Amino acid sequence: MSNPPDKYRIELVYATSNHGYRYARSFSQKYEPNTYSDLIDEPVCYAPGDIFFALDFQPQVQSQQKDFYQYLLLHGVQVLFLVHDLIPIKHPEFFPDGNKEGFESWLHTIIISNGLICVSKSTAIDLETWILENSGNFNFPIKIAWTHNGADLEVNPQKILSTSRKGAIKFDLISQNKSFLMVGTIEPRKGYQDVLNAFDVLWAENLDLNLIIIGKVGWGTAALVDRIISHPEFNKRLFLFHGISDEELNQLYSICVCLIAASYDEGFGLPLIEAARYGLPIIARDISVFREVAGNYAYYFSDENLSDNIPHAIKSWLSLFEEDKHPKSSNISSLTWKESAENLLRIVLDINNDCYLSVLPNGLCQLSKKYNHQSNRLSWEYGWSHPEIDFRWSEGYESAIYFTLSFSDACLCNCIALELHTLNNQHVLICLNDHVIYDDVINFENGSSELKIYSHNFNEGKNKLIFKLPDAKRSGGGDPRILSIALHSLILHNVTDNGLVLGA
Repeated sequence: MSNPPDKYRIELVYATSNHGYRYARSFSQKYEPNTYSDLIDEPVCYAPGDIFFALDFQPQVQSQQKDFYQYLLLHGVQVLFLVHDLIPIKHPEFFPDGNKEGFESWLHTIIISNGLICVSKSTAIDLETWILENSGNFNFPIKIAWTHNGADLEVNPQKILSTSRKGAIKFDLISQNKSFLMVGTIEPRKGYQDVLNAFDVLWAENLDLNLIIIGKVGWGTAALVDRIISHPEFNKRLFLFHGISDEELNQLYSICVCLIAASYDEGFGLPLIEAARYGLPIIARDISVFREVAGNYAYYFSDENLSDNIPHAIKSWLSLFEEDKHPKSSNISSLTWKESAENLLRIVLDINNDCYLSVLPNGLCQLSKKYNHQSNRLSWEYGWSHPEIDFRWSEGYESAIYFTLSFSDACLCNCIALELHTLNNQHVLICLNDHVIYDDVINFENGSSELKIYSHNFNEGKNKLIFKLPDAKRSGGGDPRILSIALHSLILHNVTDNGLVLGA
């Protein structure tokens, strides 16, 4: 906020279930008192060229603001959303009833935007998969980008030891055994139950190992928490902490020998980065986002036969650890929050060029993209031969192609470029959505040429392009291609008054 990009001013905004978006100036006074001291939380103003970026995850409020986001888009405001994960859809069994449906309603709201920015490549791929599986509901391009979260931890053992609360955590007791650490909200998808089952096996085998769990109690885990606090090893070799200070957390990172990341799914996996900052080795469930974050610098276990697999993984890791052959997490690369914010800002300012992928459901066509004679983005409705190596021949005296445009591209498109050839002079009449846009004789028998036709008759959704060849009505024998055109490709453009092709 205090150092915005050139020509921009950054304002925090908020909405509730009861009212639309307002400036969050009362909140902003805490950080910029000299700037916002005399200002109130009035309704937001906007103009073409502004950027609205929804950083917070507020599915109920944001679903209710769907009309507002579309209104912003229609008035030239760029609308972007941050997506952390799709876990409620991928694993609804880990959430209360109705959570999946509410999350899908939120996704239906945010995809009508200029772009979605994810916190990992894995989340971006999950999002693309969901869009394609639900593509029957969409008729517009969806741009997806990603950048990793950051992590800034001060690793200073001397400060840690001097500032920790005395007696709050029995560090001396914990230090007597090799300690394995788990960090995160206690909820079903985090895999705490699986790991506790594994440690029951290891303790039964007389292995002196500690399991330390740090996290606030979430939903659906009352039975697990009761099991922990009534466990015979509780506060002996099994520890549960929540509400501890940063210094205590840092000291636990420092004295433990390994982090266990057992989540069934994550959007990013910040504890892996935090562990890497300490050089704390990692045992992790083999899921895509953990592979993305940690690469070959963690030890992985699979989901198969967990009752045997996790205890075996821990014992195998211990053997490697004793010989200093375990994967070294200190090799994991990560971003600071400053670097992460800079990446995020770059994407926000230029989502069109910085997007990871652009999802085109329903055969949607984009401006300045060439679609050849075999493209499945074009619907070859009738009157065409099977595709040859470089083109399709028209058959008879009428042929039709359908293609689909988003609302914004239909507004911008004003030119269609056709690459075609003929075998002699050919009278061609071309109609776009029942409007005649070309009526002339062409002769491209010396090779394919580009025919550019300007029109403002493009529609949102389905567009119908019809080729009529009046001379093809003549009867008689001979080569039927003499009375045909060969179409190679089609490009849709937005051409300015001075002839500049935008987006090319």
